[in-house]
Amino acid sequence: MGKSMRIRIPGQKPCRLAPGGCLKIGRHGDNDVVLGGGAVSRFHAEVHWDPDEDRPYVLDKGSANGVELDGDLVEGRAYIMGNDTNLGIGNHLLLFSLVGNDQTEPAKAALLESGAVTGDSNAAMVRLFSDKGANVEGEFASPNQLQRAMRLLENDARTGTLTVTTDARSYTFTLSQGRILRGETSEGDEGKDAVDYLLTEVRGSFRFTREVEPAEANLDLAPSEIFHSASQDTTRMQGINRRL
Repeated sequence: MGKSMRIRIPGQKPCRLAPGGCLKIGRHGDNDVVLGGGAVSRFHAEVHWDPDEDRPYVLDKGSANGVELDGDLVEGRAYIMGNDTNLGIGNHLLLFSLVGNDQTEPAKAALLESGAVTGDSNAAMVRLFSDKGANVEGEFASPNQLQRAMRLLENDARTGTLTVTTDARSYTFTLSQGRILRGETSEGDEGKDAVDYLLTEVRGSFRFTREVEPAEANLDLAPSEIFHSASQDTTRMQGINRRL
């Protein structure tokens, strides 16, 4: 079975979107997904999946109240990165899940084939010519700014090394096709521990290059999965605090 996106809509039957398809969402009856409520515009949003891209993206069609993707307001084009991605339209929450071809193993295989992920941490830096994108660098003054930068690397399926520098420590992450396969900090934290520390940072700088230092993988996560999980934890804690 080819890959597709399964969309779950509260109170309606689930639907699917395949590469090459378009899903129109709004209050008007001509939409593919019709949602009620005054906060939903007549033609609120569209989800497109170009046949030559791995993931679909959502467009706000000039709605009055905007579109949120995993809690972030959509500006321009925003990619839907897969499992359990929430799309907020008005008072409705649509849940997108990737079905079919697995995207995890190809990402790991790409680095294994190149020799970038190995058991030899003393190997020299290699440049992966399969990645044609430019180096990226910048600064962030809030967690959301860093999240957006990392989501862009995921959306563009970049392969290389992301270095994040803050007052407390520096971080090095190895990415393959947008997924993080290795993480470590200057303080010796590795894997999930490095990710947990990164989620506490509020300002610093980042740099992404196409060069990779061969090393053993200790992660297999997409940035969107990291931030989605952190957002859910925050929401749960807020609910607990309100009850207290």
